[in-house]
Amino acid sequence: MPEAARPLPEFVRSVVVALAADAIGRLAPDQLPAPLRKVASFAPPRRAKLGGAHILAALESDERFRERVATQSRALNPELAARAESPGPVDTTEVRTAREVAAMAYLMRSPEWELRVKEAEAVREPGDREARPGDEQRRRLADQLEDARTATRRLREELRGRTEDLKAENASLRRTVGQTRAQLAAAMRAVEHATREATDAKAGAVRAAEAAQSDVRRLRSRIEELEAETAHGRRAARGARDAENTRLRLLLDTIIDASQGLRRELALPPTTGALPADVVTSSDETPVTLSSRALTDVGAVLRVLELPRAHLIVDGYNVTKTAWGSSALDVQRARLLSAVGVVAARTRAEVTVIFDGAELATRPTVSAPRGVRVRFSPAGVTADALIGDIVSAEPPGRVLLVVSSDQEVARAAAREGARTTSSDVFVSVFSRS
Repeated sequence: MPEAARPLPEFVRSVVVALAADAIGRLAPDQLPAPLRKVASFAPPRRAKLGGAHILAALESDERFRERVATQSRALNPELAARAESPGPVDTTEVRTAREVAAMAYLMRSPEWELRVKEAEAVREPGDREARPGDEQRRRLADQLEDARTATRRLREELRGRTEDLKAENASLRRTVGQTRAQLAAAMRAVEHATREATDAKAGAVRAAEAAQSDVRRLRSRIEELEAETAHGRRAARGARDAENTRLRLLLDTIIDASQGLRRELALPPTTGALPADVVTSSDETPVTLSSRALTDVGAVLRVLELPRAHLIVDGYNVTKTAWGSSALDVQRARLLSAVGVVAARTRAEVTVIFDGAELATRPTVSAPRGVRVRFSPAGVTADALIGDIVSAEPPGRVLLVVSSDQEVARAAAREGARTTSSDVFVSVFSRS
């Protein structure tokens, strides 16, 4: 027979229930058998009274639960646990202590638990007796009856609470129905009032429409009269304008004939189309001072380039090394010419890009976009000098913009009356073009 199945004396069983009832209060709900979760929140004496039968049954059938209860009981009663685990007989003359040692040994399943039970039997009080066969059944029936009464009381309280909730809900529903009825009545009155107002408004709208139709007929008649007057005025104005145009055309023909006669008289040759920047090849001039004509704003640069007959002069390598310094020179030239081509197309300005060719044996081949002039400085001549020659060749008063971060180039251009901007600002123009 397994040791857990050995029957315990009644007086030991009651102490086992008391120890277990005290220990399950320290266990988590998920560590308790389902029948004991209801009584786990009660005080230990109440747990033992209401759940004693379930506690004993769980201890006998659930080994893990018994081990958890034994661990908690050991922690709560360390001295009692030590006596329960001691080998050999334990000299215990107090009846209560002997029973507690036996109950603790039973919970822990120590090797000497049967001996501890026998020791507890040996120190029984005179009034103690062995449990008779029917006592256990009567006790379990009494416990079941008490559990049933407790469940009945709990159910009665729960039903009473539900009844109160239903009464409160019923009262709330009655109030809601009353409020809804009042709101419905108010809504009906509002609908009737709105219907009357709509009927009155419709009648007023009909009257207003009739009055508007009368006004439309009157205005239409007035419009016809005004159209007739306007047509007459147009005919009169057209005749006066035709006479004025005739006089202006006669005057223009006179001016054109006079200018043509003046050209013939002075024997002026026709314009060849060559621009000042087309004829400059080299220069020995050196720049001097910087003026205050430098542009530092992208918007200002674009506004200058959009002026009539503006000329943009770009220091090529100065700009490319600012924007794409890590690329090869041919890649730099191609990217710059593509960018200034977009600027030229947008602003319609004359564009000249100057590259330094002073140390080149042969001139590189480039593909210039439409509207962009490309110049390499001659052998022995720097690009800075060529830019100065082009600026000097332009007539006074023409809009010139020189792009270079070289301060000497900027000073020379400003001295000649040109506006200047740095390569950094001009690179920012690309994103705006």
